Amino acid sequence: YLDAIKCYDKAAEINPAEAFVYLNKGNALKELGENNKAIESYDKALMLEPDLIDAYNSKGLVLSALEREREAIKCFEETLRLDPLYMN
Repeated sequence: YLDAIKCYDKAAEINPAEAFVYLNKGNALKELGENNKAIESYDKALMLEPDLIDAYNSKGLVLSALEREREAIKCFEETLRLDPLYMN
């Protein structure tokens, strides 16, 4: 995952407006247990693409793991608002 994060950082330098770079970086950070950094990356993705369902869902999972349940529920609610049939 460390190599992937380096690649995502390089991709962000090339195209800083690509939300999926930050989504994928967040996922890699989550796998490494870097939950706060993952949340920052998901927030960046959502700033760039406010309807990015996977970013809301992934952020919710990390928040839940951090026992920040109220925030997690808000993310999951937004996921379902955007796509009522969402399943991951």
